[in-house]
Amino acid sequence: IIFSDWGTQTIPVEVTPGDLGNNLQIVIRNGGDFDINNLSVELTLPDVLTNRTGGNILYAISTTTVTAGSTNTFNFLVNIDEDASIGTLSIPLIINYQTTTGLNGISIDKNVNVHISGRSFLKLTSSTQLLLPDESNNVEFILLNEGTANTGSIDSTNFYLCISICPNLYCWQ
Repeated sequence: IIFSDWGTQTIPVEVTPGDLGNNLQIVIRNGGDFDINNLSVELTLPDVLTNRTGGNILYAISTTTVTAGSTNTFNFLVNIDEDASIGTLSIPLIINYQTTTGLNGISIDKNVNVHISGRSFLKLTSSTQLLLPDESNNVEFILLNEGTANTGSIDSTNFYLCISICPNLYCWQ
């Protein structure tokens, strides 16, 4: 197993309880010294995860030849229950395949880990709601993380300040 998590191997994403239709990607490398066909994966989801029809089984088969040393990618849409906890889930995975001569390979039982990371959601508020005309107004901005995950670095170089003045909206960079 080269990769197992949300998003893709090149663009992973954060997920949080209550998210629907998240891409769960499994990337498998053929570690044998022979080509294989009919590579299949079956995952049994825990109660806090469901497939798009509400079930707990994910299954896919690739009928293309997977050459020795190459990879095959499987993508599934998965819902995360609102009651899921932030943390790592271990999901049972069964891998089956055939050799190119039609022999069934040894079934591989493994667990893959996926992470329910939560998501940061930053809210910017100000201590002052009323600015007086023709006066210099000191305003304190308060940044609050209302999400379910820690925030890493905050880059304010591309920060836009928008002030709503009925009925117009003014923005500065």
